[in-house]
Amino acid sequence: MSAPLLLTGAGRSGTTLVEKLLHTHPEIGIGSQPFPDLFIEAKRAFLAERGVDRENPVGPRFPEPDGGLDELADFLERDHWSAARLDALFAALAANSGQNMKPVLAARNAIEPGSFFDVYAQLLAVVGAELGCEQARWVGSKEIFLEEFGAILLDRGGAMVVVVRDPRDMLTSFRYGRGRAYGGEIRPTLYLLRQWRKSVAFALHLRNRERFAAVRYEDVAANPVTSLNDVAERLAVEPSFASFDGSVPDQNGAAWAGNSSFDPHDGLSRDSIGRWRQLLDLPTVRFVETVCGPEMAALGYDADRSDPAAIGEFVEPSFVGHRRFPSDYSTNTDAVEIEQRRLALLRASRPAAAIREHYFIFPEVYDLLRGEGPPEQRRGRP
Repeated sequence: MSAPLLLTGAGRSGTTLVEKLLHTHPEIGIGSQPFPDLFIEAKRAFLAERGVDRENPVGPRFPEPDGGLDELADFLERDHWSAARLDALFAALAANSGQNMKPVLAARNAIEPGSFFDVYAQLLAVVGAELGCEQARWVGSKEIFLEEFGAILLDRGGAMVVVVRDPRDMLTSFRYGRGRAYGGEIRPTLYLLRQWRKSVAFALHLRNRERFAAVRYEDVAANPVTSLNDVAERLAVEPSFASFDGSVPDQNGAAWAGNSSFDPHDGLSRDSIGRWRQLLDLPTVRFVETVCGPEMAALGYDADRSDPAAIGEFVEPSFVGHRRFPSDYSTNTDAVEIEQRRLALLRASRPAAAIREHYFIFPEVYDLLRGEGPPEQRRGRP
């Protein structure tokens, strides 16, 4: 019987490419965002129980209060999805332009009420049947921004893959070219960078867990066979990836056209690596390298222009705006003070665990970013 796998990461970080490549393995089946609203609505209900009303429930876990993973796991166990709630879920999926597996919509009558995990298992069975991989070792989906759900699935015998990318290129992919067509309205710069830091925090926190893998987009693009075989070994399946010289197939076996914000291309390409150098203005580069600098260093990305002054000097470009966020999300006094405080903590005496958890999601991530973790955890890769 197949076990669940969740492939996730920040948006525009290469998750779709890794999804397509991993799906070519005979023991891995991955649907492309088949039911995103299940996770979003479950997290919304969890926050509502805690008295939190947030437009974007699946957020960066900093600085907004989000609750612990144990509390979320307990809630998902008892969170009942009635027939009426399932009807609302499928209505949301039908209206979601990012919903990519129409057979899921046709399966409404086959999905019975139950807990989140009951509904999730039934939906994955639909995905497995549609992909023809019911007997694969892993059957799952690619969904962005869902690291907390992946961590919970690990505790339940599932698997998780996190994809990370140079945050400067991630930001470039959101802002320019066809980025808006793929990513929607452009979210505030700091919000996107906090989502990126969330991915890194989970990658560092879970790096020694069985059935967990983190991979950099740049490594996949430059050396796909080695990178994907490393992932396969982490997922306890045969590292049988051999070549990706031709086009990348989609889940139906047809050539995948790619979803680059820039030039369309078949197969793998390194053209998007470092594109930020041509498009990002210097103040934005300084801002990214400052607020993400510690995490960039931990993952082997250079951050030569990091400067704490860049946080207070940053000005959001006029074309950045999202109706769900205040226009000064990245630049208001609280945001500036919080980000400056976060950097200062890395230079100060080791704070209490609760403070480390608040600012870095997991206390030990603070230690790793300060270079105080075990040597095997300071090797410049996730």
